[in-house]
Amino acid sequence: MGRNDHTDEPPTARQVEIHAYMLEYQAEHGAPPSLREIVDFIGASSTNAAADHLRALKRRGMVRHYPKRTRGWVPIARETKP
Repeated sequence: MGRNDHTDEPPTARQVEIHAYMLEYQAEHGAPPSLREIVDFIGASSTNAAADHLRALKRRGMVRHYPKRTRGWVPIARETKP
């Protein structure tokens, strides 16, 4: 599978945590968090770790990426299953 292909593989616990943070941040602030804010949330020292998680979330259909936009990683609310 290529790096940008969609996957049905479930997200990791950390990815679920990041996604929840993004949804909460967007609800509170009216815009998604910046990459730097996500880096601070996960406690990473560089943007690479956060970017890896975000790319994985994109493959899972949990975020959209608008590369030319500030705050371009936008979370997608997931439907909860009963």
